[in-house]
Amino acid sequence: QQQQQQEQQQQEQPKDGTGGGDTTTTPIIFAKETFDLIAVGLQEATWSNQKKKKKKPKDNGDDDEGTTQELEDDKEDDVVDDDEEDDATEATDNEEEPDENNNNNNNHPEQATTTTTTTETILPNNKDMSQLASLLDTVLGDQYRPLAEKSRGQMRFVVFCRHDNYRDFTDVDVRCENTGLAHVWANKGGIVLSLTYRGTTRLSFLSAHLAAHEGAPHYAARCDNLDEILNGAKNHAYYDVALSSHHLFVLGDLNFRTRFAVHRNETTTTQRKSSSTTKTVQPDDNGTNDDDKEPPSSVDRALALVEQQDYKKLYYQHDELIAGIAKGELLVDFDTLPCNFPPTFKVLREKGFHYKPQRTPSYTDRILYRSANKQYLKPLAYEPCPDFATSDHKPLRGAYAITPNAVLTRQFRQTEPPGSYRIAFSQMACRNLPALDVTGTSDPYIMLTWEFVDVLATDREHKNLLMRWTSSGDRKWPKTQFLSRTLNPTFTGEELELSINGPVPAEALLFITVMDYDLHSADDLMCALPINFRDLVGGDQVRYNKHNRATIQYTDKPLLHNGKYSGTITVTIDITKSNQPNPEINGQARKKEGGLLKKLMCRKQ
Repeated sequence: QQQQQQEQQQQEQPKDGTGGGDTTTTPIIFAKETFDLIAVGLQEATWSNQKKKKKKPKDNGDDDEGTTQELEDDKEDDVVDDDEEDDATEATDNEEEPDENNNNNNNHPEQATTTTTTTETILPNNKDMSQLASLLDTVLGDQYRPLAEKSRGQMRFVVFCRHDNYRDFTDVDVRCENTGLAHVWANKGGIVLSLTYRGTTRLSFLSAHLAAHEGAPHYAARCDNLDEILNGAKNHAYYDVALSSHHLFVLGDLNFRTRFAVHRNETTTTQRKSSSTTKTVQPDDNGTNDDDKEPPSSVDRALALVEQQDYKKLYYQHDELIAGIAKGELLVDFDTLPCNFPPTFKVLREKGFHYKPQRTPSYTDRILYRSANKQYLKPLAYEPCPDFATSDHKPLRGAYAITPNAVLTRQFRQTEPPGSYRIAFSQMACRNLPALDVTGTSDPYIMLTWEFVDVLATDREHKNLLMRWTSSGDRKWPKTQFLSRTLNPTFTGEELELSINGPVPAEALLFITVMDYDLHSADDLMCALPINFRDLVGGDQVRYNKHNRATIQYTDKPLLHNGKYSGTITVTIDITKSNQPNPEINGQARKKEGGLLKKLMCRKQ
């Protein structure tokens, strides 16, 4: 309803011919105490202080001259563009410090006869983080406190939570990955924060600043950046944060651009020293350059859609990010609300949406999310901040409601009878797996892992092996035999079996994992299919017969790794439901631990 209301408000606003003008969306107002968690990510956040120096004016007897002059916030530089200078030191958030004497000067105009000048001082990371945290703390008030903060290069990430639920957040883990020059510079990269809410809901945030520039090579670089961040900043033994989290949010200056199909005769180049875009048109068949046949540039085409407020076409037909997700090239299985507002880049440093002509207006600033329990994450708002005027980007903000797993599991236990499930995996085959060996092939096998639940596992090697959920460490997970030198394995005659008691908790996760066997080193993760255990045994696709049995057939199901498609899997899953819990699952964990301790004591003696 809120999205429809915003769309209606946009349609009712008058159109102008200023390249977007002051076309804005009406912000949705939330009370601060509405939110349990507030995450703020900044990119190109070179912080600066502006100190005022006052000089005595010349006494010319003219009251109209010599009055206080305001500093222009818009520090335009057509030669150096913020999004392209990887190691620029120009501040992108030049907030002017308040002057205690300004109020008096405003109240007494006859005394306001000073000329204001400023000097800038770039602050070190530790000092600007404290200043940023102080500003946010002032806005949020006494009911919030910092939960975590991280600074890396020009990237900043701060998370606040309410004082009354501070102890509900545990296992806070922050990691970084640089993707700048030589994969060392921190001008590009990501900050990944993971935490657990009330012991059962793993929340993660990935704040990123990806490669800039327009064009296919730079799009590929952005996709590679995300791959590097997810792989390099993971806090799990096997899986990246996109797979191992119940809910993951990706936010930041992702730098994905508006891309139009290029006409055969058109080659568009950007002159950074000019305020306009020039086009080089190749001669036609007659050897002449006909200006009347010259196609419009990408900038002109985008500005035309903005002026028409046709954001739907701009977003769904020409946005690189949406096209890339559909192709499986990045952030597969992620969702986002549509951008029903003007592009957030590249704008003049003033209120409203006024675009610089050097760049194609684009939705570079984004918030996306992936959820293992999609029905329990609801987006509430997604909107730009048009009044932000100290950057060539307009920031985005989003609001979301998540039903915690602890609440869901409590509901399930109150409404569902106890029981158990036996789950058998057979007729397993994979296609188009990645080649991880120097020979251009791999030695794949399938392994089952799980988290947040007790499972009784059976395979040809491990019989009645009970393992509790884990987020790291080497465990003897049930697995098939490996097949040598193939990217399209078929595991004939192999079967893996799991048993789990119900009601199945909401947080229980299962991973059908494809590994590459290595004789002289640790086996490598190739890809995985994450499954919510509840969807597996009680989802809409499960139909039990009168004998309480059901069969699920996955055919060419996409396998994922670092947010990308990495092959497919076909598997038959047979489920048998029982009205009686399996006593081996409930009590055997403590039994196994006690037995192992006794064996170790006996061996020591």
